[in-house]
Amino acid sequence: MLSGPNVILVLKIAVAAVTPILIAALIAIALGKRRLHGRLNIVFFVLTLGAVLGLEVMIRFVDPNLFDYFTDDDRRMMAWHLSFSIPSAILLPLMLISGLTHRRRLHILLGSLFLVCWAGTFVTGIFFLPNGPR
Repeated sequence: MLSGPNVILVLKIAVAAVTPILIAALIAIALGKRRLHGRLNIVFFVLTLGAVLGLEVMIRFVDPNLFDYFTDDDRRMMAWHLSFSIPSAILLPLMLISGLTHRRRLHILLGSLFLVCWAGTFVTGIFFLPNGPR
C-alpha cells in the first residue's frame, strides 16, 4: 500500500542495503582492487539513483501529499536529512565521472566529501526519520 510511512520504510531499507556495497568498494580500493572498486561504485550509483528518482516520482507525480502526516519535529528531521542527502545526490555523479575518467585527486576529494554526506544521510535517514504516523 502506498503511504508515507511505507515509502520512508522502503527508503530506509534501500539506504541500509546499498551502504554495504559502498563499504565493499572502500575495502576493494584499500586492497588495491581498482576494477572491483569501480564496478561496485557503479552498482552503488545505479541503485542509489534509482531510489532517489523513485522517491521523486512518488512525491512529485504519484502523491504530492505523501508526507502530509509529518509533524513539525518530523519536518525538522527531514530538513536535517536533506541537508546531507541532497549534497550526496549532487556529489554522486561527479564522483562517478571523476573515477571513470581517472581523475584520481578529484575523485578522492569528491569521495571524501561524499563519505561525510553519506554518513549523515545514513544516520539521519535510518535513525531520525519517522517510522510511522504519530
